[in-house]
Amino acid sequence: MAIRRPLYVYAEPTGVPVTSQLYEYPDAEMTEIITFAGYVHAQNPALTLEVNTTNGVEMPNQAFSDTYYIAGASTTDVTNYDTAGETPNISMVTDVYNRIRIIDNQGSLPTTDANNLEYPLYLNSDSPRQLRAMTRLDFIDTFVTPALPQFSEAAGTVASNGGSYFLTNSNTPANASIVGSVPVAINSVADVSAYTSGGIGEVQKQTVDVNYWLAKVDFPIASYDPTDITLPMYFDAGTETIKQHTSATWTALLGPFLRYYLGGGSPAHAISYSINGGGTTQGVVYTDSRRDGTSTYNTRFVNANDYRTQEFPAGAESTVAGSEKRLKRAVGNTQTISLLGTSASPSAFDAPGPIFDGDVTFGDWEVRNGFNFTSTGNIERITYPTFTGGTEVTHATAQWCNVSPNAVHYIRFTDDTAAVDTNSQSRVPSTGYLYTQTTYEWKIQQSPVSSAVSVIVTWDGTQVGSESYPSLSVAQGKTQLVFGGFTYYKNPTVAATYTYTIMHGLYRSGYVATRYSANQGNTLSTWHSLATDKEFRWASQEALGTYGARFMQCRVDISTTSNGSNIIATGYYRTIWSGEGTVDFSNMSAQGTGGNTLTGDASATFELRSDGTAVAFASATGGVVSTSGTPQTWLFGGTASDYEVNFGWTHYPGSIVGGGNDGGSVPSGPANTAWLNCGTTRTWNLFDDDVAAAIGTMSGLVTLRHAGNNAIVDTGSVVLKVDYTP
Repeated sequence: MAIRRPLYVYAEPTGVPVTSQLYEYPDAEMTEIITFAGYVHAQNPALTLEVNTTNGVEMPNQAFSDTYYIAGASTTDVTNYDTAGETPNISMVTDVYNRIRIIDNQGSLPTTDANNLEYPLYLNSDSPRQLRAMTRLDFIDTFVTPALPQFSEAAGTVASNGGSYFLTNSNTPANASIVGSVPVAINSVADVSAYTSGGIGEVQKQTVDVNYWLAKVDFPIASYDPTDITLPMYFDAGTETIKQHTSATWTALLGPFLRYYLGGGSPAHAISYSINGGGTTQGVVYTDSRRDGTSTYNTRFVNANDYRTQEFPAGAESTVAGSEKRLKRAVGNTQTISLLGTSASPSAFDAPGPIFDGDVTFGDWEVRNGFNFTSTGNIERITYPTFTGGTEVTHATAQWCNVSPNAVHYIRFTDDTAAVDTNSQSRVPSTGYLYTQTTYEWKIQQSPVSSAVSVIVTWDGTQVGSESYPSLSVAQGKTQLVFGGFTYYKNPTVAATYTYTIMHGLYRSGYVATRYSANQGNTLSTWHSLATDKEFRWASQEALGTYGARFMQCRVDISTTSNGSNIIATGYYRTIWSGEGTVDFSNMSAQGTGGNTLTGDASATFELRSDGTAVAFASATGGVVSTSGTPQTWLFGGTASDYEVNFGWTHYPGSIVGGGNDGGSVPSGPANTAWLNCGTTRTWNLFDDDVAAAIGTMSGLVTLRHAGNNAIVDTGSVVLKVDYTP
């Protein structure tokens, strides 16, 4: 690879006959052909900006805000003039513009033209000198790399910086073309001279408008004089002739290289655009100005039956502080700070709903989600597994700064009270909600044990209490309790091991606990240093199934100063969650009782089905009781494979007689510690053909959880009983 001298053709007009010869580019023409890259890039830039389209993505942090006053509505009266107090006041209108879209045209580094035939010809250094086609690397070294510096930030809107964009108040800018058919933004100011008493009722909006257009720098083709020197020559393999590149073929050849490197392939030359971000201001600065809000009361006599009044805007015009918007163009890894969203269209996080916490101190159902703005420039959408903490879970990441910030910035979260309820979502105020909830405490008394023993009490396999006295209390915050759900275990330090199932002595007492929902992130309406991570985070203790979709929305401002005197980015962020349960499992039971024959049996079955239903049913041969069972829906949204089930069952055989056909009831199905995906139907069964007259029981707690994050979504009890008595 090397820098080559391309060839051009020159016709000698004085020769007889006139002849054309190939010549190497001299230095001046080498500079000229490099500068011509501005024309090539202008035809299809690495980044294209459009106005008022749906292509690409919306440029962040626009919100060009235009405020202006309009006249009040006019009045008419048949007897006299309405007073100033009776006449409607002037009002201020706000228009917000977010019209600029960014389209990334970078593409990949070209690898076509395998035979190098479209690349320009040059003379090699052999003797005699021979024509050769440049390689792809020769082409990059000769035409691409030398052209990249001319697209620098300092180049501004000069012709060689073709394809760059700027803001202008003129719809006919020099060496540039207007993008789109509408301005990026408008600054409207009430035209006080347009309102007259003789015109009452005047049109309410009468303004003087200043348009802010987006323009693209055009490299005028006339600035490259083809009569002075032609574009490079190349070998046309199709016709086996030497041809000259045209502006179209040269653009098609060079353009993809420029787009690739200026689009990010060369980090030092990568072009980016922002509003009020890093880089150089491109063109004029947008400012909003308006009248001072004073008005005049005006009357008009039309006839004896028509007395009219109207208030007109008045006062001096002044610039609205903080309204400045600059289109910035950065080249290289320049820091750009921007935020997304408006109050009406925020950046939203549709967070998971409440999860089962299991901690009665804070309530069983908790939701905790929001946004984390990190010190390294990221915006994380986060949840926590419990109300009181746990490891943060990041669901998605965006940026408030495109690189690691080069200085400390400051952030402020403000409750967006103007946010409106949409899609059945209800806004939660920053003060949150207080509410009460009844919680139950289970008292577990003496089990049928002949003497006091040391015992451990478990709930769903987890120890929740222990006591050496045969009477103990365990607070569980449950609304129901299945006998098999709690089990006494003899203290494992004792050599003998026995299991005793609680059979009686259960009661509950209710008490009222205060729960709340509130902001758990950093203090609202206060400036915080982004030297460390800062969070806008919401938490609620309301139970699943007791409320619908809710949201908390904040305006987010970032400033370079600790008191917020220089706000450089503003956005709006909404966290959404719903308390509507998509899983609802109901308690189930079934009992099979067989008899009247020595060859009979009894069976009880529980199925959690992949179609979103569950059923408990029983059968018996020669039976007294046989229950078909009615399927009940447990899944009201999503798919069954989104969830996992655990049946923490305990088996009570019903007989202590051993051997053969008299060993009591026999359970079957997945182990009581297994978590199983609900995408497959799961079945548990209790069977009895024992000749002993005793009831066998298989009972316990069914727990459903999310397959993705293991969050518990619902629980319920299942009791299966069988009794075969011949």
